Amino acid sequence: MFKVSTKARRKIHYLASFLRSVFSRNVRAKSYYKWLKDDAEKIRYQYDGILNEDSIVFDVGGFEGEFAEQIYEKYKCTVYVFEPVPDHWSICVDKFKNNSKIKVYKFGLSDKNQQMRFSVASNASSSNHSENQQTIEVELKSMIEFMRNANIKKIDLLKLNIEGGEYDLLPPLISSEEIKKISFLQIQFHDFTEDMRRNKSVITNDLQKTHQRTYNYEFVWEGWKRLEN
Repeated sequence: MFKVSTKARRKIHYLASFLRSVFSRNVRAKSYYKWLKDDAEKIRYQYDGILNEDSIVFDVGGFEGEFAEQIYEKYKCTVYVFEPVPDHWSICVDKFKNNSKIKVYKFGLSDKNQQMRFSVASNASSSNHSENQQTIEVELKSMIEFMRNANIKKIDLLKLNIEGGEYDLLPPLISSEEIKKISFLQIQFHDFTEDMRRNKSVITNDLQKTHQRTYNYEFVWEGWKRLEN
């Protein structure tokens, strides 16, 4: 049987998202077209002079470990991978079993400790936004609590792709002192509902108090850098 690579599956997932956007005529379609035109995926791995072997990266929504793998290969940093979906978590565990600098956790991060029903799509992505898809129960933990319990003093890069969960995780993080420990963020906001689009505006306005945007492909990826004191 023909086996589709993780990279190809990721592209298929992006393409499917793009096509849905085209038909719904939303802003994400234009953003994704520009993302492709600019070959902007490479931006997500450009941290020369910033990341190194002493850096800490949080990969929240690790999927099958592609981002963690590439960012480690380039900078040899310590990577914390958070992936609550068992099938994806197992792939990450196997992929990084011989790498002590990549730590894989079988839970996601959110605003609080909780169990949540997640839908698992046919393209193997996951979401707390269900549309008649297969669902599983997963564990989520408070990001703020995890940082404090694990004695995380800094996060050099936070990558966040949690299929709508960013709207729960980010507000309490931004309103806490922990946000000042994060040097760079890359966030994929989702626009499943009109409320999400409104909430994104509120969140980014609040985030501007401590960070500034470095790039913005709306509802695809955007980058943020902590303001200098």
